[in-house]
Amino acid sequence: NAADLIMVLDTAGKPEYFSPSVRHKLGHDIEDCRGRSVFDLFHADDREKTMGSVLAATREQSCQLLEFKIRHKSGAWRHIEGRVCAIREKTEDQPHLVIVGQDLSEKKEMESQTAFLIKKLLDARETPPEDVDTTLATKL
Repeated sequence: NAADLIMVLDTAGKPEYFSPSVRHKLGHDIEDCRGRSVFDLFHADDREKTMGSVLAATREQSCQLLEFKIRHKSGAWRHIEGRVCAIREKTEDQPHLVIVGQDLSEKKEMESQTAFLIKKLLDARETPPEDVDTTLATKL
């Protein structure tokens, strides 16, 4: 899918390839990240779990599910869901890491807004009937 974020990294997280959608969705091009680990862009809360999945993919030569936040070039956090696979070429000792993901940021924002509105409606439902109009107007 053209909207998928595709990153090919070495085992240290240094980029070898970014699909055009990485620049479009995350604001980074490969030159921004040359010489540094893409993993440094991962949210600290997600880094340990994500690195565990990367190590498992490398060790087991399998694909692992990922869900993490990564910093957009603007500083905002983007929610990504995808897979990491370790691909080993016959002539190389170290595998390449291939991360294929989708940006779920808009979906996460909609879920958050929906939860907020449901909470407000439930709060309003618990309000005595004579105060409903006033409560809804002030809470929303």
